[in-house]
Amino acid sequence: MCELQRICYGELSGAPRTLAVEKSLKLSKNANIKTLLIYLNDLADQCAFTNQAKRKIVKEAIESVLVTKKINPAAHPDFSKSFGKCIELIWGYRQLCVECEELRRTPYDADNPDHELLLLKLLEFINAI
Repeated sequence: MCELQRICYGELSGAPRTLAVEKSLKLSKNANIKTLLIYLNDLADQCAFTNQAKRKIVKEAIESVLVTKKINPAAHPDFSKSFGKCIELIWGYRQLCVECEELRRTPYDADNPDHELLLLKLLEFINAI
């Protein structure tokens, strides 16, 4: 059993498992895993994890790890589900950070009606608290 399997079967679901999987992937010396990480990072940085594309991306990542680590999906059916959820969480969070940073860098434009509307909604929300 490889380290990723031990993590997916041994760690509690949620943050403990996801953080352990992320650490294991980052520390991997396997060239295929490193290539996969570069690919997933690029997709997240381009905000390509959309609802339509996410399922395909996660499936490809799972298949890549199954082949690279020589994991038999028939013998370990729970691994794919558990590992896939970790992939969604890790790179979904990365993409969220990219989107937030993009919004943070967008300067306010009083002439833009969308900006005015967002500001009014924000003020309503703040006053409601």
